[in-house]
Amino acid sequence: ALTRPFTVLKDPAIASSEADLVASTETQVRVRDGMNETVGMINRLEDVRKRIEDQLDEAPDSTAPMIADLRALDAKLYDAETHFLSPTDLASDDKWYVSTYRVYMQYVWLSAEVGLGAGDVQGGADYKPTAASLEWLTKIEREKAAGKRAYDDVMQNAVAAFQKKWGDRLRLIADK
Repeated sequence: ALTRPFTVLKDPAIASSEADLVASTETQVRVRDGMNETVGMINRLEDVRKRIEDQLDEAPDSTAPMIADLRALDAKLYDAETHFLSPTDLASDDKWYVSTYRVYMQYVWLSAEVGLGAGDVQGGADYKPTAASLEWLTKIEREKAAGKRAYDDVMQNAVAAFQKKWGDRLRLIADK
Protein backbone atom coordinates (compact mmCIF):
# COMPACT_ATOMS: atom_id res chain seq x y z
CA ALA A 1 0.00 0.00 0.00
CA LEU A 2 1.18 3.48 -0.81
CA THR A 3 0.09 6.56 1.06
CA ARG A 4 0.68 10.22 0.50
CA PRO A 5 -1.08 13.42 1.52
CA PHE A 6 -3.52 15.08 -0.84
CA THR A 7 -5.44 18.35 -0.93
CA VAL A 8 -9.18 18.53 -1.48
CA LEU A 9 -10.10 21.45 -3.70
CA LYS A 10 -13.43 23.19 -3.88
CA ASP A 11 -15.33 22.78 -7.14
CA PRO A 12 -14.74 26.05 -9.02
CA ALA A 13 -18.35 25.95 -10.28
CA ILE A 14 -19.61 26.43 -6.70
CA ALA A 15 -19.74 30.13 -5.91
CA SER A 16 -20.25 29.66 -2.16
CA SER A 17 -17.56 30.58 0.31
CA GLU A 18 -15.71 27.90 2.25
CA ALA A 19 -17.44 29.11 5.43
CA ASP A 20 -20.86 28.68 3.78
CA LEU A 21 -19.96 25.15 2.68
CA VAL A 22 -18.80 24.30 6.20
CA ALA A 23 -22.06 25.68 7.63
CA SER A 24 -24.04 23.62 5.10
CA THR A 25 -22.13 20.44 5.95
CA GLU A 26 -22.49 20.98 9.71
CA THR A 27 -26.24 21.48 9.30
CA GLN A 28 -26.56 18.36 7.16
CA VAL A 29 -24.66 16.36 9.79
CA ARG A 30 -27.03 17.57 12.52
CA VAL A 31 -30.03 16.61 10.38
CA ARG A 32 -28.54 13.19 9.58
CA ASP A 33 -27.71 12.49 13.22
CA GLY A 34 -31.17 13.60 14.33
CA MET A 35 -32.81 11.36 11.74
CA ASN A 36 -30.70 8.39 12.84
CA GLU A 37 -31.45 8.89 16.53
CA THR A 38 -35.15 9.41 15.83
CA VAL A 39 -35.53 6.33 13.64
CA GLY A 40 -33.68 4.26 16.25
CA MET A 41 -36.27 5.17 18.85
CA ILE A 42 -39.12 4.62 16.38
CA ASN A 43 -37.82 1.16 15.50
CA ARG A 44 -37.50 0.20 19.17
CA LEU A 45 -41.02 1.39 19.94
CA GLU A 46 -42.40 -0.46 16.92
CA ASP A 47 -40.60 -3.64 17.95
CA VAL A 48 -42.14 -3.58 21.41
CA ARG A 49 -45.58 -2.70 19.98
CA LYS A 50 -45.33 -5.64 17.54
CA ARG A 51 -44.51 -7.99 20.43
CA ILE A 52 -47.57 -6.68 22.27
CA GLU A 53 -49.72 -7.20 19.16
CA ASP A 54 -48.47 -10.78 18.87
CA GLN A 55 -49.21 -11.43 22.55
CA LEU A 56 -52.73 -10.02 22.21
CA ASP A 57 -53.36 -12.33 19.24
CA GLU A 58 -52.14 -15.39 21.19
CA ALA A 59 -53.38 -14.60 24.71
CA PRO A 60 -55.91 -17.00 26.22
CA ASP A 61 -58.97 -15.57 27.95
CA SER A 62 -57.47 -16.56 31.30
CA THR A 63 -54.97 -13.70 31.00
CA ALA A 64 -57.53 -10.86 30.97
CA PRO A 65 -55.62 -8.71 33.51
CA MET A 66 -52.46 -9.04 31.45
CA ILE A 67 -54.39 -8.17 28.28
CA ALA A 68 -55.63 -4.96 29.89
CA ASP A 69 -52.08 -4.11 30.95
CA LEU A 70 -50.77 -4.88 27.45
CA ARG A 71 -53.33 -2.55 25.88
CA ALA A 72 -52.54 0.20 28.38
CA LEU A 73 -48.81 -0.18 27.73
CA ASP A 74 -49.37 -0.17 23.97
CA ALA A 75 -51.27 3.11 24.32
CA LYS A 76 -48.32 4.65 26.19
CA LEU A 77 -45.88 3.39 23.56
CA TYR A 78 -48.12 4.81 20.82
CA ASP A 79 -48.20 8.19 22.58
CA ALA A 80 -44.39 8.20 22.70
CA GLU A 81 -44.16 7.17 19.04
CA THR A 82 -46.46 9.96 17.89
CA HIS A 83 -43.89 12.48 19.10
CA PHE A 84 -41.80 11.29 16.16
CA LEU A 85 -44.42 10.28 13.56
CA SER A 86 -47.92 11.56 12.90
CA PRO A 87 -50.70 8.96 12.90
CA THR A 88 -50.86 9.23 9.09
CA ASP A 89 -47.10 8.57 8.87
CA LEU A 90 -47.72 5.31 10.70
CA ALA A 91 -49.93 4.28 7.79
CA SER A 92 -46.85 4.67 5.53
CA ASP A 93 -48.50 6.91 2.96
CA ASP A 94 -47.20 10.48 2.85
CA LYS A 95 -48.76 11.33 -0.52
CA TRP A 96 -51.46 13.37 1.14
CA TYR A 97 -51.13 16.05 3.81
CA VAL A 98 -53.82 15.53 6.42
CA SER A 99 -51.71 16.31 9.46
CA THR A 100 -48.56 18.18 10.42
CA TYR A 101 -45.40 16.15 10.03
CA ARG A 102 -43.67 15.15 13.22
CA VAL A 103 -39.96 14.92 13.98
CA TYR A 104 -38.86 12.19 11.58
CA MET A 105 -40.62 13.49 8.47
CA GLN A 106 -39.53 17.03 9.29
CA TYR A 107 -35.93 15.79 9.34
CA VAL A 108 -36.50 14.08 5.98
CA TRP A 109 -37.77 17.26 4.34
CA LEU A 110 -35.22 19.53 6.01
CA SER A 111 -32.52 17.18 4.76
CA ALA A 112 -33.81 17.83 1.25
CA GLU A 113 -33.82 21.59 1.87
CA VAL A 114 -30.23 21.80 3.10
CA GLY A 115 -28.88 18.82 1.18
CA LEU A 116 -29.25 17.68 -2.37
CA GLY A 117 -33.01 18.03 -2.71
CA ALA A 118 -35.83 15.53 -3.00
CA GLY A 119 -39.20 15.42 -4.72
CA ASP A 120 -40.45 18.96 -5.06
CA VAL A 121 -37.62 20.46 -2.95
CA GLN A 122 -34.62 21.81 -4.83
CA GLY A 123 -32.05 21.63 -2.01
CA GLY A 124 -28.95 23.68 -1.53
CA ALA A 125 -25.94 21.63 -0.49
CA ASP A 126 -23.59 24.17 -2.02
CA TYR A 127 -24.94 27.14 -0.01
CA LYS A 128 -25.01 27.87 3.66
CA PRO A 129 -28.32 27.03 5.35
CA THR A 130 -30.82 29.85 5.48
CA ALA A 131 -31.87 31.39 8.78
CA ALA A 132 -35.29 29.77 8.26
CA SER A 133 -33.69 26.32 7.81
CA LEU A 134 -31.63 26.72 10.99
CA GLU A 135 -34.69 27.93 12.89
CA TRP A 136 -36.63 24.91 11.62
CA LEU A 137 -33.79 22.59 12.66
CA THR A 138 -33.76 24.09 16.16
CA LYS A 139 -37.55 23.58 16.38
CA ILE A 140 -37.21 19.95 15.26
CA GLU A 141 -34.44 19.35 17.82
CA ARG A 142 -36.68 20.75 20.59
CA GLU A 143 -39.53 18.46 19.45
CA LYS A 144 -37.14 15.50 19.29
CA ALA A 145 -35.98 16.26 22.85
CA ALA A 146 -39.60 16.18 24.06
CA GLY A 147 -40.11 12.91 22.18
CA LYS A 148 -36.92 11.49 23.69
CA ARG A 149 -38.23 12.29 27.18
CA ALA A 150 -41.50 10.48 26.34
CA TYR A 151 -39.53 7.57 24.85
CA ASP A 152 -37.23 7.30 27.87
CA ASP A 153 -40.18 7.49 30.27
CA VAL A 154 -42.23 4.79 28.57
CA MET A 155 -39.27 2.47 28.01
CA GLN A 156 -37.69 2.90 31.47
CA ASN A 157 -40.87 3.14 33.53
CA ALA A 158 -43.97 1.72 31.85
CA VAL A 159 -42.25 -1.16 30.05
CA ALA A 160 -40.07 -1.93 33.06
CA ALA A 161 -43.11 -1.91 35.39
CA PHE A 162 -44.97 -4.23 33.04
CA GLN A 163 -42.01 -6.62 32.91
CA LYS A 164 -41.71 -6.56 36.69
CA LYS A 165 -45.41 -7.30 37.12
CA TRP A 166 -45.64 -10.07 34.54
CA GLY A 167 -42.11 -11.42 34.81
CA ASP A 168 -41.03 -14.25 32.56
CA ARG A 169 -44.53 -14.84 31.15
CA LEU A 170 -43.80 -12.24 28.48
CA ARG A 171 -40.63 -10.65 27.17
CA LEU A 172 -41.31 -7.29 25.51
CA ILE A 173 -37.76 -6.08 25.14
CA ALA A 174 -35.50 -8.19 22.98
CA ASP A 175 -32.17 -8.98 24.53
CA LYS A 176 -29.59 -7.21 22.40
